[in-house]
Amino acid sequence: MDKENQRIQMYYQLLYTKAADKAYIPHKSDSIIRRIVNYYERKSAMEYLPETYYYAGRVYSDLGDAPQALDYFQKALETLRTSKDHRLISRIYSQMGTLYVYQRVYDEALSVFKKSYYHDALSADTVGQIYSLRDIGRAFTGCNKADNALFYYESAYRLAQRIQHTHMTSVVAIELAGLYTQLGMYEKAEQTVRTSTQVGKRKNQIPRFSVMADLYLQMGNLDSAAYYYHRLLEFDNYYSKQGGYEGLSKICRQRHQYKEALEYIDIYLAYTDSIKKHTDTETIRKMHSLYNYQLREKENQRLKDINTRQNTQVVGLLFILILSAVSVFSYSQYSRRKKEQKREQQRRLEEEKERQYRKSLQFIEENKKHIQYLEHQLQTSKSEKDQLHQELLHAQKELIEDTNRQVVSAQKEQILSEASLKHSDIYILFHQSAKNMSKVTDADWITLQDAVDKTYQNFSKRLCALYPKITEQEMHVCLLLKISISATGIAHLTMRSKQAVTSSRKKLYEKIHGQQGSPDKLDQFIQDF
Repeated sequence: MDKENQRIQMYYQLLYTKAADKAYIPHKSDSIIRRIVNYYERKSAMEYLPETYYYAGRVYSDLGDAPQALDYFQKALETLRTSKDHRLISRIYSQMGTLYVYQRVYDEALSVFKKSYYHDALSADTVGQIYSLRDIGRAFTGCNKADNALFYYESAYRLAQRIQHTHMTSVVAIELAGLYTQLGMYEKAEQTVRTSTQVGKRKNQIPRFSVMADLYLQMGNLDSAAYYYHRLLEFDNYYSKQGGYEGLSKICRQRHQYKEALEYIDIYLAYTDSIKKHTDTETIRKMHSLYNYQLREKENQRLKDINTRQNTQVVGLLFILILSAVSVFSYSQYSRRKKEQKREQQRRLEEEKERQYRKSLQFIEENKKHIQYLEHQLQTSKSEKDQLHQELLHAQKELIEDTNRQVVSAQKEQILSEASLKHSDIYILFHQSAKNMSKVTDADWITLQDAVDKTYQNFSKRLCALYPKITEQEMHVCLLLKISISATGIAHLTMRSKQAVTSSRKKLYEKIHGQQGSPDKLDQFIQDF
C-alpha cells in the first residue's frame, strides 16, 4: 500500500475499517477514520461519503463518544437523502437507536428503531426486520410499556421461526421469556425458553440459564431454579457468577437456610465489588464523553419533575381547601409544605455549593493531595509486584489528573469570558448609565441578561431554578450586582431609593437561603454564583 497513490490508500483504509467493524474488533483510535473523512470530504466523493460517515460513527461509538457518533450518523443520513441504499440507512438508524438506549433516551430510540424497520422492509431484509422488531421491543421495555414491548417481541419471534433462523429465534426467545416472566405469564415463558433451548443449545447459554433460573424462582420451583443458578456459576464470567450467587441466596432465604444464604450473599457482594472495580474507570470515561448530552437531558427531566411536583401540590391544595372544614388540619398541611419547600431549597443550595467547589482551587489542591497519595500507593504496589493493583491506581491517578486539567481549563475559559463581557457595549452602557444617571430601555435589560447568561453559564435560569418566585425587579438587582454596579448605581438604574435597594438585597438573601443575612452576603453570593 505504501507504493500506491493516495486514492488507493484511502480506499484501502476505508475497507480496513469496515472489515474490522464487521469482525467485531473494537476500534481503539480515531486517527485512521479522521484521515479518511478529511480526504473524502475534500474530494466531495459522494459515492464513499455515506459509508465513511457511518464508520466514523461506529468508531466514535466504540470510543464512547456518543455525541460525536450521533453527529456522524446524522451526516451519513443527510448524504443519503435521495439514495435507495435502504440497508445502509437501516444500519445507521439502528446504531443511533442503540446509542439512545445506552443513554436511556427511549423515546428517541423508538423513533429511529421504527425507521430502521421501515427501511429493512423496503430492502426485503427479513433478518434485519427481526433485529429491528426486537430493538423496538427493548425500547418499549425501557419506557416501561410492557404490553407494547410484548407485541414487537412476539412479532420478531414469529418471523424468526417462519424463516427458520435458529440464532435469532434463540436470541429473541430468551428475551421474550424474560418479558413473559416479568408479566407473570409463566407457562408461556417456560414454553418459549424450551424453544430457545432446542434451537440454540451451545449459544446464549448465560442469558438462557439466567432467564430459566429467574422463571423457576418466580414459579416457586426452587430445585429447578437452584440447578440453573448453579449452572451460571460454571461460566468464567463475573456477571453470571454474581447473578448465580444472588439467586442462590434468595432460594436459601425461602428455605430458611439463613447460614447458607449469608455465605452466598458474601460471595455475591465480592463479585459485585470486583465488577465495580473493573468497570468504574471505563464508566467514568464514558460519562465524561456523554457529559454535555446527559446534563442537558437531566436538566430537562428535572424541570419536568419540578413541574409535575408543582401541579401535584396545586391539586392537593385545592382538594384540601374544598374538603377541609377544620382550620387546624389546614394549618398543619401548610406547615408541612413550607418545611418541604425549605428542605428542597436547602438541597438546591447544597448542589450549587458543590458545583462551585468542583470548580475551585481548593478542589484542585485536594485532588493533588490524592494524586500524591496514589503515587505513594503505586510505589508500594511496585515493590509488591502487584501488576493489577498498579494498573487500577494508574487509572485512578489519570482520571483525577484529567479532572484537574478540565477544571483549570474551565477557569481559564471563564476568565476570558469575563474579560470579553467587560469590554462589551452593554457592560459599558450600564456602567456609564449608573455613573451619569441616564436611563436604560427594556431592550437593554434583555441584552444585559443575555450577555450575563452567556458569560456565567445561564446565570438567570440557574437563579430561577434556585428561587422560582424571583421577581423581575429582583432579577435586575442580581444582574447589576453580577457586573459590579454599586448600590447607588443600582438604585438609579432600577429607579428606587438606595435604602429600598439595601432592604431588597437583604430580603432576597433570606428568600434564597431561608435564613437572615445582610445585603453584603447577597452581594458575595451573587459574585460566587
